[in-house]
Amino acid sequence: MEPAYLESIVSYDIYYKNSFSIGYRFRVKQAGTSLFYNLDANLGMKSWQMTVSSLNPSNDPSNPYDNLLSKEESTQFYLASLSATANYSIYKGLNAGVGLEPAFLIMQTGSKSKFFDMPFIVKLAYDLGPVELGINYKYGLFDLIKTDDIKSGKFRDLQISLFIPF
Repeated sequence: MEPAYLESIVSYDIYYKNSFSIGYRFRVKQAGTSLFYNLDANLGMKSWQMTVSSLNPSNDPSNPYDNLLSKEESTQFYLASLSATANYSIYKGLNAGVGLEPAFLIMQTGSKSKFFDMPFIVKLAYDLGPVELGINYKYGLFDLIKTDDIKSGKFRDLQISLFIPF
């Protein structure tokens, strides 16, 4: 049963703001083959903003959105992850890979909830010699945000990565 005050909400918008991670990569190559493996340990942050707008104040004390024309909240998730990918050298420095990235929520602003996710990773990268430039798509396998307003709470990220070996 939905609370009566939900009828006063005109719009409920969520804007994905940014995502950032930093980590260390271990690379294992097999001699005489184009196949190699990456194991990445990462710390990261995901951030978004939610805006709730109401045009129908009802002076209801149980309504947290009453008498507000607009309310904005920002949320940050701080994560630790360990990804493993199997990669194949396609042509010269160009390689493609697939894998999984178990991710654990360290902290979420404004909440004490914890979660675990295991995004599926597809990546394409080019080795430029001193650095490797890549693009990764991560598709979260679990619904992490559970509300009546969000149909799918899976994290989905398209990331550009820069790997600098040392």
